[in-house]
Amino acid sequence: MTNTKIDFKNMDLGFDEINPESSKHELVYKKININQLDENPENNKIYEYDKEADEFLKEDIKRNGILNPIVILKSETHAGRYMIVSGHRRTRIAKILGIFELEAREIIARTPEEKAFAQIMLITANSTQRDRKPSEKAREVQYLKSLMQDNDSIDNLAKWISNATKMSERNVYRYEKLAEQPREMQEAVDKGELSVKQAIGEIKSKKKNPTLEEKTRIDILKMVINITKDVASLRKMKDENGNEVFDEKSEKYIKEMIEDLKEMLVKYTV
Repeated sequence: MTNTKIDFKNMDLGFDEINPESSKHELVYKKININQLDENPENNKIYEYDKEADEFLKEDIKRNGILNPIVILKSETHAGRYMIVSGHRRTRIAKILGIFELEAREIIARTPEEKAFAQIMLITANSTQRDRKPSEKAREVQYLKSLMQDNDSIDNLAKWISNATKMSERNVYRYEKLAEQPREMQEAVDKGELSVKQAIGEIKSKKKNPTLEEKTRIDILKMVINITKDVASLRKMKDENGNEVFDEKSEKYIKEMIEDLKEMLVKYTV
């Protein structure tokens, strides 16, 4: 991110949108034209569009207006433009409702540390403002790790990410592993079909002498996980003519097999 040494270990990560005065970072209040705003490209990589949440927010803004100002950062490359740090959904809904001027808090980022804080705040704001899917939490951990992994001021990166995201260190580790899993596996976790532990392979029985039913359940889970991984690999494969080797018929068959296994899993879970 930068070659300048920054003390991330002791950085103030707090930002309370209700009581922003509690932040140690310099903020400037202003009215901003919505056409001057650009989305943070990382936001759409980490967080998925949620139609239901947007509809709920739209109705709330219709009734009450936008209660909390968005947070922005001045563009370093385009004069008169600002990047949204916090408030992507509010801005999106405002456009739909024909609201073209928003109250905003601009983070004044002159130093490398202040600029780093703005990047980190994409995660710290969302971790307190919205419900996130497991796959989104996994991408949060991945994003923060990519920002911080080369910084020698942090002794324990997992602990630092735990502080930034309000997750336990154990969950930081688990979500990091989840980010490495195929898309199908992450979707299964988002839908509640698998737990995070199951998806990353933490499915060994803690009992010294597990029952036959427990052993069978673990074996079925492993089969589901392995098949899901194999499907993800097959989707990427092509024959010598450049055609996909995994056709619709094969995919339908595999999906039916996975559903059968999940039904078996339910029987051994009850």
